[in-house]
Formats: sequence, structure tokens, C-alpha cells
Amino acid sequence: MKTQHFVPLLLSLLLGACTGSKTSDGKSLNDCPEIATLQQVGNDKVMVVQLDKVRDTLDLPLSRLLDDFQIVPLDNRKEALTKGQSVTAYDNYVGMGGGMDDPYRLFDRKGRFLCQIGANGQGPGEYWAVYDSYIDEPNDRIYLMPWNAKSMLVYNLKGEYLSSIPLPTLVPKGVFSIDTQKQRLTVGLLPFADIKGASVVWQQDFEGNILHRVEASPYAITPDYSNEVSSYQNSGNGIFDFCIFHWQATADSLYHFLPEENRLAPVLTLQQPEEKIQHDYVELPEHYLIDIPTGYTNSEYGSYVSQRASVVLDKQTRKGAYVRIQNDLIGNAPVEYAFFYFRRGYFAYTIEPGMLLENIETALSRPELLNEKQRSMLETLKGNINENDNNYLFVGKIKKNADLSGLESMRQLPDVQKQEKPDMAMTASQEEEQTDTVVFNTPYIKDWKEYYRTNNRFKDWDPNNEVTTLVGAVIEKDGTPWNLKILRSSGHDELDQEAIRLVREADIDPATNKAKQPVRCYNFAAPVSFPPK
Repeated sequence: MKTQHFVPLLLSLLLGACTGSKTSDGKSLNDCPEIATLQQVGNDKVMVVQLDKVRDTLDLPLSRLLDDFQIVPLDNRKEALTKGQSVTAYDNYVGMGGGMDDPYRLFDRKGRFLCQIGANGQGPGEYWAVYDSYIDEPNDRIYLMPWNAKSMLVYNLKGEYLSSIPLPTLVPKGVFSIDTQKQRLTVGLLPFADIKGASVVWQQDFEGNILHRVEASPYAITPDYSNEVSSYQNSGNGIFDFCIFHWQATADSLYHFLPEENRLAPVLTLQQPEEKIQHDYVELPEHYLIDIPTGYTNSEYGSYVSQRASVVLDKQTRKGAYVRIQNDLIGNAPVEYAFFYFRRGYFAYTIEPGMLLENIETALSRPELLNEKQRSMLETLKGNINENDNNYLFVGKIKKNADLSGLESMRQLPDVQKQEKPDMAMTASQEEEQTDTVVFNTPYIKDWKEYYRTNNRFKDWDPNNEVTTLVGAVIEKDGTPWNLKILRSSGHDELDQEAIRLVREADIDPATNKAKQPVRCYNFAAPVSFPPK
């Protein structure tokens, strides 16, 4: 492996400058119908989205939402290598990692590795895993919220542990914002029903004294670490947004924390017939993004989400559509789980070099969709990538005034609640192309029962504490899995990592279309139980 590897910054600047999107029908979000109404609920005005009113589906290039969208190669030094499962960008720095066996690392915006922040462990200044983080650039501070936190850990930008901020209760899966000038910390947690006297969101000082709080009991859920909380903080107005995602069928909302009133104010909710699980919401300066389950798979382990869709909603016009978010720096490649990469005013995610090469080769295989400048740019990038490289970072700052006009319409709507599709004429070649790529038979792990029993490193896991990890992946035509992610955690990082390893090393039969030809599957999900069944 090379000691240093930096594609010249000129390349990233070139990529960042080439952000024009290819359009066909020039459809604007303003051409789409209103899909939401503003309703008075107590003292609050709540945006209520009605899913059955969503008619259009648009391709949304990331550059429409981002300023200075770039691809940045990460430092190749051994100590810089990261799994990149969690990435947050800032004006001058990028923080990533923080898993059980992947310490939190600090990079600059050019991809240079600066230092490791603390370490995995149980000693002072050490952590088991990191659930949320914040880099306070002006004050030379990094704040880490451990996965099951008793205190907030504070470091300088050299990675040195400085102190901790006490928390009033155990914080499972905590998200936070921090005002260093006022020395105030706002925290939201997964509100387990067995945490007595807990708050779901509160504001405290740096000594641990609660200043404002929201009682947890109205939001309490069964203690299950597969549930999640989110606070993306992208609106630019300093508001602490908060959402609870859990697997129990229930109405859900995006909230704003109003500390002086000691309450969560609902601002956005979604009405979907035959509700199954909650959604997730991302607030941007002028839009909302809504994550919606569109497909479910039943197995002996239960029901899980196998397909998702995203809806974009204009805050002012209340018009919206389904969107497929695309990375237009690499030939409009779809970005899986793009929804979750908008954090703290930036969009950031990493991709392994092999996956990046695959995306580029796919784009170059369709030259009719590229202009000469785009084709040349991708050829140059392809020639600079080595499969032994560290991950590559895609990063851009969220626009305050995003223009969503002149987008390209997709040929087919997602199948959500079996809604009626518009009458869209297709040529015979288009129909054939669409049929060829549609998954008819899902991927399958060969002899999965025996495989899990034989290869699971946690065969002796306590059967009285049985847990399951749900692993998501893209499965190629040859059965190769990539872009592996935890869709539903077991609550134990070491088990989640083992589940990913098992799926990565499994012998998988690929998905097939109706003609039984292998096709790529973007939404494979595999449950892995501990102990193995």
C-alpha cells in the first residue's frame, strides 16, 4: 500500500465545478401537486403530508442541494484507514468512524489524516462506540457522545482527552447540540420505558444541571436498541429537530424542541394508509426529505423493511414528489441511503474504491447519457483510483436556496400502497430495459442455516438473550455483496460487525429478473441471529 495518495485537488475542483444536471422534460417541483396541508394542532401549525397525493417521481442530482460538491481521496496512511460508517463534515474538518473497533478519526477537508480522537476502551477518555459527535472548530474542541453514554467526552483537535460533561441519566443512543458560548448542552435519547424519571429531550449546563426538559413517558418505547433517534440539524436556524424511529406501528412526527416552553412542538407528520412502521424526516433550509418504507419482507425472524423511497416537500408551496437522489459527479449513480448523510449543514459519505470504480464503469458504459466533459472527467478519475486506496469522500455544503427546477422525471413511480400509476407511454425498448432490471427473485444466501451455525463466531451467545442484526447490502449480478450497512442493530456493536462479516463472506445466489437472468439488487436485507438458529 502506498504511504501517501492524493489525487490532485484540481481533480476534485473540476468535479465540483461540473454540476449541471441532464434534463429531459425539465419538470420542476413547482409543477408537482400540493401533497400537504397546514393544520392547527393546539398551539402548533403542523405540516401534514398525504402520501396518496404524491404523483410524480423525479431524479434529484445532489449538486442541486449542495454548494461546492466535491470528491476527496482520503489519506492512505495505515493509521488513516477507516471503515467510514459514520461521517460528519464541517467547514475545515471531517470526523468519521467511532465504531467498536474503528476509533473516531479527524481529517481536514483535503482528505489529510490529522489524528485519532481518543481510543476504544473503558478507561478515562475512552469509549465503546460513538453515536453522535460535534467538532467545535473555533474553540478547538471535539465532543463525542458514546453509544450508551454516562457522560459527554471532550477532546482538543490534537485528539487529547480534556474532560467530560456529566449527564443526568444513562443515555442510550443520544443525539445532541451544543452552545459553547452559553455552555449549554441539548440532548435527545431513545426513551426506554424502564428509565425512571427520564427526559426524552433536555437542556443542561456543563455541570450536569437540567435547565429545561420534556418528560419521556408520553414518548416511551419498549427497550429495544434496534430503534433509533435522529437530530440532523440542517435547517440553519439553530433549532434542535428531533424524531424517534421505532418498529411499532404508530403515528410519527418531526419535532422542534422549545426549551423555554419545556416541550416538543410537532412540525411535520405523514399520513400513510395501512401504517406499519415509522418514517424518518430530514429538515433542510427550504425543504423536507421524508424516508418511507415501501416494501416489507417476512421471515422466520419477523418483518423488516426491504425497500425504501424518499419524498421531497417544499416548505412554502407544500408541493412534493418522490425523488431518487443521484450523485451527478459519477454519472448520476443512485446514492443508497442518501437521506441519512445530511447532517449539521453538510452532506458527506464515503465509498470504497472498488465500489467507486464500479459506479464509474457503469456510467461510462452508458456514453449516451454523458457529455464529452463528463466522460473525460470520469476517465481521468478512473485512472487515478487504486483498489487498495482508502475510502473516497463525497462532501458538499447544504444550499440555503436550493433550485429544484428542470429535473428529470423517472419512467416509473415507486409502488407505494399500490397507488395508481399515471399513464406513461413507453417504447418497446424502454419496456424491455425496465423488465430486464426488475428483481423478480431476491438474492439468497446458500445453505444459510448451516452457514450461520458453522461460521458464526458467537455460537455460545446466551440463548436467553437472543438478538438479531439486520444487514442491508447491494448484491451484484455475480452474487458479490457491497455497501453493507446495519439496518437494524442488535444493540451490541461486536455482534453487528460479526453480522456484516458473515454476509460479506457468504455464498450468495444473485437476484434474477422474470426471465431468470441475474440482475443487481439494491435492497437486499439479511437477518443474522445470535446465537445462530
